[in-house]
Amino acid sequence: MAMFALPLVGRQKNILKPPLWLQAASVSGFLITAVYLVLSLFPIIDVPRPLLFTAQVGGFVLACQLAAASLFFAYHRRTRASLGEPPNPEELSLG
Repeated sequence: MAMFALPLVGRQKNILKPPLWLQAASVSGFLITAVYLVLSLFPIIDVPRPLLFTAQVGGFVLACQLAAASLFFAYHRRTRASLGEPPNPEELSLG
């Protein structure tokens, strides 16, 4: 989901706003992925413990999203540091 959100909210000062077609594709991808995630949390076959199934799938998805966000912010910090820009105080509170 982070991949689809970046063209919409991942703005930087020196990069032009993404074209409308890319924004529309990002919204579509984000919505389809969100619907898939909601539907995947509920088992479609009979499982012994539906709550455990939901917790495992939801936990895995959450872990993947957190890993993707941490990679993004780590790369962003490393890029800013290599350019010699001072760190943003808001970013310091994230990690």
